[in-house]
Order: sequence, then structure tokens, then C-alpha cells
Amino acid sequence: MQTTPEIVKRWSNEVQEAVQSRAALVQFHALALLHQIRQNDKLAVSKLVITLTKGNVRSPLAQCLLIRYTNQVIRESAGNAQTGIGHFMTYLESCLWNKSEMVSFEAARVITELNGVTSRELIPAITVL
Repeated sequence: MQTTPEIVKRWSNEVQEAVQSRAALVQFHALALLHQIRQNDKLAVSKLVITLTKGNVRSPLAQCLLIRYTNQVIRESAGNAQTGIGHFMTYLESCLWNKSEMVSFEAARVITELNGVTSRELIPAITVL
């Protein structure tokens, strides 16, 4: 990515397909590469996160990455009144009850670190912790 980013960007469709793979590590690495490709375009990262939070990311490692990217999108859109974070909070709350403890703890950590979180949103995170 650092030496020839143009070549990597040409393969973004294939990387997007790899995010839907059944293999956990493939899903994790594809998500990390997609974020790396789109990291300078905030709208593209936001669309990626919105799409994947609606989809089915099964890999616990990829889910943890997606939770971190969701946190990033929420923090970057904090000053933007047009961007609602309700969908993102719903996703984070659903991750609290994931069968993987790693995903649950990551979601709880992100929820507790967010600014402006209400007690209704905070109580489930504290319960998980």
C-alpha cells in the first residue's frame, strides 16, 4: 500500500468481496485493507462502516476492527449535526451481547469512552464489563 497505492486501489472490488468471506482471517485482513485504502476519504469510511454494520461480519477480529472504525466515525461526525449516530449506537449495543467476549469487551470499551453517552446507553456496557 505504501509503495504502489494505485495498484492496491484497483483491487478494491476484490477486497470488498473478501470482506464477505467465510474465513475469519480473510475477513479481518480485507476489512483492514479496505479501511487503509479509504482512510483519507471520511465519507468513504463512513459508508464502509454503515454498510458493514448492516451486513454480517462474522469474524470476531473483524468485528472488533469494525467497532473501532465505528468509534472513529462517531468521533469525527460529533460536530456534524446531519450525521445521526443512532444506527452506530444500535450496532454497538448489539455487539455487547455477542458470543465472543472479545467483541463484547471492545463494544463496552467504546461505549464507555464516547462523549455524551446517556445513562440508558451506558448501563448495558457496564453490565457487560
